[in-house]
Amino acid sequence: MVGSKKPAHAKAPERRERPRTEVHPKISERRREVRNAQTSRRRGVLGGIGIAVVLAGLVAVVVFGPLLRVHHVEVVGNRATPTEAIVAAAGLSSQPPMVTMDASEVAARVETLPWVLGAEVTRVWPQTVRITVTERTAVAAVAGIDGLVLVDGTGRILGPAGGQVLPRLELGLHAGAPGSFLAPGVRPAAAVAASLPPAFKAQVATISLEHGQLRLGLTTPVSFILGSSDDLEAKFEAVAAVIAHAQLYAGDEVDVTVPQSVVIRHGG
Repeated sequence: MVGSKKPAHAKAPERRERPRTEVHPKISERRREVRNAQTSRRRGVLGGIGIAVVLAGLVAVVVFGPLLRVHHVEVVGNRATPTEAIVAAAGLSSQPPMVTMDASEVAARVETLPWVLGAEVTRVWPQTVRITVTERTAVAAVAGIDGLVLVDGTGRILGPAGGQVLPRLELGLHAGAPGSFLAPGVRPAAAVAASLPPAFKAQVATISLEHGQLRLGLTTPVSFILGSSDDLEAKFEAVAAVIAHAQLYAGDEVDVTVPQSVVIRHGG
């Protein structure tokens, strides 16, 4: 027997609707409160972002605007270096914002000036930069291209000697331009000039260096052979003792190369 077929007019089974569940009014109210709170939070966040953007813009206008730019440069501690030269070397003529001004770079530029040993750069709000410089000390004079120039204890050339009376370095060469250094081989002469003790410093007229031998020439025609730049303290003590106690004559030569065994050679 062949399986029976469904009649063409057969109806599809009817769908049963699920019974609706009634939501308690308190639950509905709570849901509304949660949705309202979420909306308020979103609005608060967006409002906070907007305020932050506005404030950031205002801060940028103030910080990078003309009110907080470098308008004044104050220089302290300079004696040999003109204030105008320091201001020019600082490179602040473009009036950069105070907050972005690089103090270390400004100090480095100022320290390229011949007399400047160190520079400290500080901000004085709202519009001033203070540059405090420490200058080098001239200890001797040396022949330059256009006359005598001053030199410090490191061998740095500072500038024209003018009328300063200092020991003269006799090195058989001409010094370079201000800001440059003596050749390494002759810098010990500058170091000797820087370390001369007060006991006889005023009596030293020349400091020479020949074949590695340092020599002091006094204002009276007497010379002291130091030899190398080693053990200078002991050698200077020997020089001071000889000046104080020995009978010296013009043309005498005193060898303190070995401080414990001083040799006096009379020139006459």
